[in-house]
Amino acid sequence: MKNKFLFVYPDIGTSTANFSPAIQLLSAILKDKGLDVSLVHINDAFVPDDNDAILASIKSYNPDVIGFTATSFQYPRANEIAGFIQREYPGRLVILGGVHATIKPDDLKESNFDAFCIGEGDEALPELLESISNRHDYFHVKNFHIKLPNSHIQKNPIRPFVKDLNTLPFWDMDIMDMPKLLKIRNEWLSISFSRGCPYKCSFCINPLLLEINVTGKSQLKGYCRKRSVNNVVSELVSIIGRFPDIKVINFDDDLLMLDKTWVIEFCKKYKSAIFDKYGIHYAFNCRANTIDDEVALALSQSGCFELRIGFETGDESLRNMMLNKQVTNKELVRAFGIADHYGIRTNAFTMLGIPGETGESIIDTLKMIATLKPFLIRMTFLYPYYNTQIYNYCIENDLIKPEFKQLLNSFTESPLMFDNINNAQLLRCRLLFPWYVNLLLCKDFSKSILYSLKIRKYSKMSFDQLRNPYTLSNIIQEDRELSDTLTAQEVPHYKYFDKNPNYFHLKGKYGFA
Repeated sequence: MKNKFLFVYPDIGTSTANFSPAIQLLSAILKDKGLDVSLVHINDAFVPDDNDAILASIKSYNPDVIGFTATSFQYPRANEIAGFIQREYPGRLVILGGVHATIKPDDLKESNFDAFCIGEGDEALPELLESISNRHDYFHVKNFHIKLPNSHIQKNPIRPFVKDLNTLPFWDMDIMDMPKLLKIRNEWLSISFSRGCPYKCSFCINPLLLEINVTGKSQLKGYCRKRSVNNVVSELVSIIGRFPDIKVINFDDDLLMLDKTWVIEFCKKYKSAIFDKYGIHYAFNCRANTIDDEVALALSQSGCFELRIGFETGDESLRNMMLNKQVTNKELVRAFGIADHYGIRTNAFTMLGIPGETGESIIDTLKMIATLKPFLIRMTFLYPYYNTQIYNYCIENDLIKPEFKQLLNSFTESPLMFDNINNAQLLRCRLLFPWYVNLLLCKDFSKSILYSLKIRKYSKMSFDQLRNPYTLSNIIQEDRELSDTLTAQEVPHYKYFDKNPNYFHLKGKYGFA
């Protein structure tokens, strides 16, 4: 194969630059097969999101085939870019892979793309490129939906998923500007080594991916896959050898902790091969029912300093009936308590705006957070990703605001409508969330009144006033001033984390420095 293949990564819509597991793995696979591969990383830190700058980068490489990866939030802009690529470079195949192509394949017909890769591309993409290079028919490559010359869509079947992830190569650490990216991310490396999830949370795309990738019950048992401990540690050691300034390894995997035997073995080998030698810590995602004392001790001794736990809401009924999370309040209290006992900081994934949300359910969330006392709170509004169970529920019950029905691409407000809480109340709870929690934490009236007075000020604002960007800037500034006052008095409290509007942290849990 002699094709020159170009990845385009629209890394937009977030406050920082990001890694791309799909690109880094697929690039390694393609390079192993002899392809010439490059990347246009669209981000202010690399190639700015500007049509001329993007076209100049593409022109300098002069690819034969161009492949995008995009989430549903990135898709509208990716589609725009694909359109002007088609106009400026006619005749080149432009394809889309990633989450959006998989969960909303019907978008292909009206899109500017020539093909969508559905599901895993590890075998599909090399086969497509080899067929093109050898001038063979590529219209029938499995996992691809492809526009035919007559404008019809050829929808090919899904091939069996890759069962043994150890057969895949190590990530390509040259396709992205790793030194610059690591510096931007404060020397945190994000990486993942597993695929699949057996749970069926209604807001997650994993049940949809399971439905797409598993064609029979006989395959279900092997769908949740991960690399062996030796394979994982070997790759991490090789990466650290090239990038010794890494401070934290962030595992983006959904459920590495589901397999207790794997986790215990990983902790032992990570400790001896990495933590004891380099002092590099790591962070895991964690489901509340997967942690116990044995696991927590092994994690803490091997350098795990953060567990990110899906808390979602303090209303157990919403969490388990509407979100289908199947995690009890008792399990959450136990999990956060165990992590605290072993000195592992916790990050509670929290959301507002769940269908059925009320003022009472928000109070339950505030009370639960005050009980759990996570070090970090990651706050979002619930967004119904296309074709998820919660999305279908919202469509069936006409809960999506008219202005969001065509494009779910904003993180600044809830896209849903509620019977018992209005837009202003919900957004105010979101913006002032740490202040409301502090009212529960601060037992001293002279301290809590500081937050009460500020809350009263913003309670008079309309929805349009609250959604004004200047309002958030003012809240963050006032939050800093309030925090400085309580920090001087050594009073534990939540505050915005490094001016990041999506995170709050508990000042004082690990000291006031």
